[in-house]
Amino acid sequence: MSDILIYAFFGVILAIIFALIYLQNAQFSRKFGAYAQAIDKLAKENFTLKKRVEELGAAFKLMTSSNLNASNLNMEKLSPIIDAKVSEALKNGVAPIIESLEKMEFKQGEFQSEQRDRMYSLEEKAQTIGKITPPNFASEEDKIEEMYRKGYAPEDIARDLRVSVGRVNMVLKFRKVL
Repeated sequence: MSDILIYAFFGVILAIIFALIYLQNAQFSRKFGAYAQAIDKLAKENFTLKKRVEELGAAFKLMTSSNLNASNLNMEKLSPIIDAKVSEALKNGVAPIIESLEKMEFKQGEFQSEQRDRMYSLEEKAQTIGKITPPNFASEEDKIEEMYRKGYAPEDIARDLRVSVGRVNMVLKFRKVL
């Protein structure tokens, strides 16, 4: 009966841990989705800006070829300046988002590592609790003999009591049961 309570207790603990992991993952997914939307928006703005720069470049070429003097408006000098400004604006807008995503990935990794360590710790505690024998038998030998008389094989008895098969056979032979 106490074994069932212990297993139920660990089952509840494992369910709570999995629920926490699920909630953390859901929160991460929501934040990641928001960042993805922001990146999509920046990509659209980048496309719009590049299109606008191309239109302005075409307009400047028309103006220089038709009415204006080429010395007043030099496209070779203007184009790198515009490209640098656009690149700087994109870098200032996208770099913080990428940095935030990297921080989130690092935190998620730390959380998973922490949960894994907790699971190992719980498994170790469960194994040590499982090694405790119930106090309702006078000795281990009595338990071995009783289980054998109930039809358990020596290997099953050894596994359940966490003793060697040789020990089980020795006790059964000593008590002249086997």
